[in-house]
Amino acid sequence: MIHETVAFPSKEGYPLAGVLRIPDHDGTFPAVIVCHGFLGNKDRELMVDLANGVSYARMATLRFDFSSQGDSGGQPHHITLGQQAKDVKAAIDFLESIHQVDKERIAIVGHDLGAMSALVAQDPRVKAYITIAMRTDGDGFMNSYFSEAELREWKETGTYDCQEIHGLHIDFIHDLRKHDILDLLARTIRPILVIQGTNDKRTPFENARAIATHAKFLTVEMVEGADHNFSDKKQRQHIIEVMTDWLLRAIH
Repeated sequence: MIHETVAFPSKEGYPLAGVLRIPDHDGTFPAVIVCHGFLGNKDRELMVDLANGVSYARMATLRFDFSSQGDSGGQPHHITLGQQAKDVKAAIDFLESIHQVDKERIAIVGHDLGAMSALVAQDPRVKAYITIAMRTDGDGFMNSYFSEAELREWKETGTYDCQEIHGLHIDFIHDLRKHDILDLLARTIRPILVIQGTNDKRTPFENARAIATHAKFLTVEMVEGADHNFSDKKQRQHIIEVMTDWLLRAIH
């Protein structure tokens, strides 16, 4: 397996950091972009396991940091759902420059806000989507991460310090509310695999039901007892196997 640290330009020109894995064989391969969730990065254990896991089925994988997160460039005001959608497009541009990648077989796996970002991008080059623990509405998303007091302070001051991100701009909230995820799902003509745990405290399984009422070409995998990050090793291995099997049919 070829494994290398890479950097590619965002649509605004600053570098986005990633890790690329390509099977060490002749020919071209389908490729999967792995998008981390809110306040995460490409090196979180779940992202590493997902990318590495599906790569063993002779698929190239790219996990990367969104703008102003992890090792990527940018400023805190760049962290919005709309900007992350642009970053997804930049990641696809980068994959298309890799000669071992089959440009007609690109899929995206997104966790949490990463899955929402992939859908907002609505890039026709994406042939299949996998959403993991994805919220379907902006207000529900915000309320799952922030208390009323935190949101009130954020709105009053215009910025908020969140874990590793200092100065997250109020534009994050304004931009999030611009995007209707359920409408995007209804307009998506690519196959979608929805993975959802039944014990996810941040994204209730009712979100998977909402997706099922809107998406056209849908497969749903409910994982009994799984939390938001699929922390249990057996459950995580299970979703990797489900993803791999589904991808082999969806983009091969």
